[in-house]
Amino acid sequence: MCTSFPRSAWERTRGRSASKVNALINVTITNRQKTLPIDRRCMRRVVKAIVRDAGIADGQIGIAVVDDATIAKLHNEYLSDPEPTDVLSFVLDSSPGYIEGEVVVSADTAIASAPRFKSSAASELLLYVIHGTLHLVGYDDTTSKKRATMRRHEKEYLAMEIATHAHRKSHRHRHPHR
Repeated sequence: MCTSFPRSAWERTRGRSASKVNALINVTITNRQKTLPIDRRCMRRVVKAIVRDAGIADGQIGIAVVDDATIAKLHNEYLSDPEPTDVLSFVLDSSPGYIEGEVVVSADTAIASAPRFKSSAASELLLYVIHGTLHLVGYDDTTSKKRATMRRHEKEYLAMEIATHAHRKSHRHRHPHR
């Protein structure tokens, strides 16, 4: 379950310019767990792609990878639900062309859920990052139609990142000029 807090990415405006040519999206990743190695470059790349594709040229996105105890505490604090969840997203500030937000994902939940979805824990965790970032840029899953749209985008971004990773991996093992 993912919930956006405290407002939709499109509800507030502050008059920041969206006309910047180059995207100035800063993605900060904090790892507060020890059970699952994370690929910061991969996370940063997919978050920037989602934000850029949403037409947002400027912003600060924080990704926190935590354990179940930490995400359960946040889940209880903001939703009065003491159970761990997969992802929480928090829009901190937004205006046309600008976003500031946080995405918190649980590595423990990714590890536990991956076998059920026939996925790797790393792919499951990346899916949580994608899902939370889509919430930050204005997508929601409150109706079946909106949920289907969001799932389609999740699959597209996950497939894009898997293909990018496979491409990079294949080029690392090539031996040119042999």
